[in-house]
Amino acid sequence: MKNIIGILAIVISPMLSGQTDTLRSLGAIDLDLLKMPSNAAFNVMGTTPSEIAMPSSAPEFVIDVQNASDNFSSFPNNYGFSITPYWWIHGKTLSFEDDFSTENKMNPLRHLRVSGGILSGTSTSMNTWRYALGVQTGLLIGMVDSSKKAEYYNKLLGLNRVLFEASEKVLKTVPRYQASEKKINDILNRMQIEGISIEEREALIAELGIAQKEQKQLMNDLKRESIIRAGEMQAKDSLDLYESFNAMSVRYGWKWDVGLATAYDLSNNKLDSSQMYRSGVWTNFGYSLKATAKHQLSFLGALRYYFYDKVIYATDANNLLIENLGVVDAGARVVLTAKKLSVSVEGLYRMSMVEEVENSYKLNGLINYSFSSNRSVYFSFGNAFNETSVGGPGQVSVYIGLNLGFGGKSDIEYKVK
Repeated sequence: MKNIIGILAIVISPMLSGQTDTLRSLGAIDLDLLKMPSNAAFNVMGTTPSEIAMPSSAPEFVIDVQNASDNFSSFPNNYGFSITPYWWIHGKTLSFEDDFSTENKMNPLRHLRVSGGILSGTSTSMNTWRYALGVQTGLLIGMVDSSKKAEYYNKLLGLNRVLFEASEKVLKTVPRYQASEKKINDILNRMQIEGISIEEREALIAELGIAQKEQKQLMNDLKRESIIRAGEMQAKDSLDLYESFNAMSVRYGWKWDVGLATAYDLSNNKLDSSQMYRSGVWTNFGYSLKATAKHQLSFLGALRYYFYDKVIYATDANNLLIENLGVVDAGARVVLTAKKLSVSVEGLYRMSMVEEVENSYKLNGLINYSFSSNRSVYFSFGNAFNETSVGGPGQVSVYIGLNLGFGGKSDIEYKVK
């Protein structure tokens, strides 16, 4: 019921006040933004559930929790967060038309995300803690389907009409309003009497001001009552409006993001034993087809460069200490999204920039389910890159994780034309 009243408040408040307001201040629609947002810190730590991220928008604050150890028999050992600074700094100046545009515009500051991560225990030592910090931004995140935007506006206008009629009906049938209207008319008639003194006129003007102020407050109270009554009668239509609003977050067209991050390993979690694990810079890009009523298909690619300060690399003969190792990754991903469920497969090929280290590859599958607004659980499985032995893929890695998005209520201007 809270969501219904929030939606109704969005619709009716501009009609009553004639002013620009924000969705949050009106009590607002939850934006379903958490479509498996990527975490740059997880990426550089080597614990991201998907190597090739879908460029997208994200809520103000996201918490990531993962378990990738001992067949899930222990507590989660991987935690991360991601924030979108724009929401905190310029959220109230972001307009609905700009953020839900039917054009694919670049706005890197709007989609800039800062992320961090902590991993307790690495593949080489359970006594090692890994910390990472990264930034990324969506240069292109696709565009809103104009037909879905038109559908949302049509439902909005329809609900407006219902609420307006309900408000008018309340005003005409409530005795308190009729008495208030009669009181104001009596004062106006007394002001028209010939020969009235200046003092009497001033007193009537003051009385009229008080009566009009009381009537305005009464109208606001009565119209709020009408919102509740209309909300109870129009619950289904309100929920349809909610669905239509979030349907606009399914964007299509070209998508492109860039990111960079660095990670450090601390033996026994001590600063004096820290060593850089790796640093990297990357880009994800691709195209999402226009969504049908049931699903959407996206094709993505990725290029990235990772730098390792030191790597112990095992050969057939012995172990080598390789310094200043650089690798280049290239890969592709296919994503099928069906409402709240997303399934994808991806493959990457890693090319070493030193002769001693052989090239490697990684294949990965991911299932992600958004069980509520800004909440999702995912399951990822596939082989790891072989970073410490000769040739071929690494061991199989399995991740199960939970994304919790906070601050998902839209804080964008709802302008009434």
